[in-house]
Amino acid sequence: MKNANFLADSVVGRSNAAVEGIEAIIDYVEKHLPPDVKFLLSASQVDKRRSAYKRLTKLADVRVFDKPDTSKTGWEDEVIPLVERRARELGVSFENEALEMLVQLAGEDTRQLDSEVEKLSLYTDGRRVSVDDVRLLVPLNRAGVVFELGNALGKRDLRRALELVRTLIYQGQNAIGILLAAIVPRVRGMLLAADLMQRHPRLPRNGYPAFSSFLEKLPEQETAHLPRKKDGSGLNVYPIFLALGETQRFTAAELRQALQACLDANLKLVTSSIEPQLVLERLLVGILTKSGKSVRQ
Repeated sequence: MKNANFLADSVVGRSNAAVEGIEAIIDYVEKHLPPDVKFLLSASQVDKRRSAYKRLTKLADVRVFDKPDTSKTGWEDEVIPLVERRARELGVSFENEALEMLVQLAGEDTRQLDSEVEKLSLYTDGRRVSVDDVRLLVPLNRAGVVFELGNALGKRDLRRALELVRTLIYQGQNAIGILLAAIVPRVRGMLLAADLMQRHPRLPRNGYPAFSSFLEKLPEQETAHLPRKKDGSGLNVYPIFLALGETQRFTAAELRQALQACLDANLKLVTSSIEPQLVLERLLVGILTKSGKSVRQ
């Protein structure tokens, strides 16, 4: 049965016919299916709370291929190994940050990721893929613009950051969404990265697996303040890893002031009549200008 639609939490899936029907199918498979017959059932949406699904997990070989949810923190941890495996098959290697940038620009779509890796393989012709290669060849979608805005913050590139904010506003993106999705996480990540490097001089910086493993082995009191994955399975420190090389462009005091400035901007966006784009532009000028002045608005 291919692409079954009666296992989902939907009008069809909740109907009596669907509920009774799947139970009847499972009863038949369990009691009457000949041993030399293989029964395959595929479905794009499954309500895992239903008793039928629980029966299937005990009776059959259930394989789940959930698409990573990019709205949840830590989604990159699921995607990066897939890209690395495909890159090895094609003999492609990536420079530092190039792989991370590819994942952020292409997202969780494995078909697009495969296509982008193959394209980079042909273009680089045996040499390592650089950040410039990824930026040149991989299309810049909304997620890519958000990621690039974070990069501009880390590089302290005010002109680029302003251009990207204007692009997002032109695309119809909400100013608060831009602040909370791109600016605040990067500022917080840089502040946490600076603190970790100060307290742990031997912190690995050349690869995310080693960096993450090092932090997971630290005593709980050393990592209690770090963000965790939604399911509680471990630390979500990928954004902090990305910020390691960027913290040298800021002082710890500047980063603390920048985070406070983000809070001030958030309050202005929800309580004042100031043009939202202007609020964001003032925030970026305050954070990225090397004037020695306070970045509070």
